[in-house]
Amino acid sequence: MTPLSRGIISSGKLDAGGGGILATNTSLFNGSNHSFSTPDNSAFTVSSFTLEVWQKTASSSLQTVVRQRPLGSVGAGIPGISLELISNLISTSTFVEDGAGNFVRLDVNQVTITSGVWYQLVMTFESNTLKIYKDGSDQSVTTSSSGTVGTIDSTATFYTGQIEAARHFNGQLGFVRFWKNRVLTSGEVTTLYNGGNVLAESLFAANSLDTDLVYAPRLANWSGTAGDELVDQSSSGLVTTNNNSVTFTGTDLDVET
Repeated sequence: MTPLSRGIISSGKLDAGGGGILATNTSLFNGSNHSFSTPDNSAFTVSSFTLEVWQKTASSSLQTVVRQRPLGSVGAGIPGISLELISNLISTSTFVEDGAGNFVRLDVNQVTITSGVWYQLVMTFESNTLKIYKDGSDQSVTTSSSGTVGTIDSTATFYTGQIEAARHFNGQLGFVRFWKNRVLTSGEVTTLYNGGNVLAESLFAANSLDTDLVYAPRLANWSGTAGDELVDQSSSGLVTTNNNSVTFTGTDLDVET
């Protein structure tokens, strides 16, 4: 496996129509076998978190954006985190669960995601409250729950773009970021959205957005073959510190230019 060079983007902007590409090239997922994965790590053991994804789907099928939980019924006591789409909506298979089977999930498919349009999606969880932001705005989602979710300690692989060789994402992904035991405020989410611009990572420290950022592989401006690795850009260096890897699986991955 070949580690890829580390880099920090200086800017990234969506086109004026909202349906274009990031200024830095973005990874194209083919909907059949492309994904990234990293082994379980203590950085993913959380009681609260923020997950940010920049994505543009090309499909209305059930597809995984990010998931660290095997397939199985919600409430079965399989801990983990899931963010998935279906029928141009965020799916009810978007949820958090602990090992005791306590969970919070979306109670219906909600939040419109139009195919072919870039969106910043942010999922936060704290004190049994799950929130979804779209393009910097809290979507006031409705949820259902069972019990009070405690520590989420999944031993599963952290996947971007698929789960168990199924539900493959079809479209483009630019950035995936995960903050451990930190819930960004609405103002911080708005800062990240930056009016439709991808906030330059060189500005993260000035806005205290590098604190508790434990996972940040840059999918933008990347192409490769099966087994290639990215180096993450989180403040803690999760990948390099713990000798874990963010590894690509599938046929050759191209970028949209």
